[in-house]
Amino acid sequence: MLSVCAEDNVLQSIEIVPVKDTYNIVLVSDKAVDVKKTVKAPNQITLNMKDIRASKTLNTVYNNVSNVDTVMVEPQGNGCLLYTSDAA
Repeated sequence: MLSVCAEDNVLQSIEIVPVKDTYNIVLVSDKAVDVKKTVKAPNQITLNMKDIRASKTLNTVYNNVSNVDTVMVEPQGNGCLLYTSDAA
């Protein structure tokens, strides 16, 4: 019997990149992933990703962005939910 293992797509790191008075969020993973962005409030963003899991050693790089209060990754079935909030 032949055994086939599909490769996992792993979220390796999150990079917060300053852009003028705001910031971009760069997700580094093994493969491209579809992301659904939801703005909960002017200072709260949720990114929902399917078919990906977070690395056990997930790294977040802030790149001197000082107005980010929270970056949280939560497993969601076969994907991840990334929640960010910044100082209002």
